[in-house]
Amino acid sequence: MKGIQISGFTNITTRDAEAVQISGFANITNGQCTGQQISGFSNISNGDNTGVQISGFANIVKGNCTGVQIAGFANISTHDTRGTQVSGFINVSDRVEGVQIGVFNVADTVSGVSIGVFNFIKKGYHSINVFYDEMMPVNAEFCFGTHHFYNIVGVAAD
Repeated sequence: MKGIQISGFTNITTRDAEAVQISGFANITNGQCTGQQISGFSNISNGDNTGVQISGFANIVKGNCTGVQIAGFANISTHDTRGTQVSGFINVSDRVEGVQIGVFNVADTVSGVSIGVFNFIKKGYHSINVFYDEMMPVNAEFCFGTHHFYNIVGVAAD
C-alpha cells in the first residue's frame, strides 16, 4: 500500500506500507511499514518500521524500529531500535541506539541513553554497594542502567 489511509476507527494493510496512516483507534500493517502511523489507541507493525508512530496507548513493532515512537503507555520493539522511544510508562527493545524516555525502560543493550525511574539494561551497568558513613552506620544501594546514565536506589539504617 502506498499513499494515505484515514479512518475513524482502524486502518489495516495486509502487506507492506509506504504510507501515512491516521485513525481514531488503531493502525495495523502486516508487513514492513515506512511512514507515519498516528492513532488514538494503538499502532502495530508486524515487520520492520521506519518513520513515526504516535498513539494514545501503545506502539508495537515486531521487527526493527528506526525513527520515533511516542505513546501514552508503552512502546515495544522486538528487535533493534534506532531512534527515540518516549512513553508514559514503559519502553521495551532488544538493542537501542538512541534514547528511551519513560518510567520503565527495558533493553538488552543501549548505546545511547535510557532516562527513567527504572532502567533495566541486561548488558548495562549493575552495581551493589554496602557502606558506612558519618550520617548512617548501615547503607546499601543498587545501581542500574547504562554506564553513561544510571539510577541509584538505596536504603539506610541508623
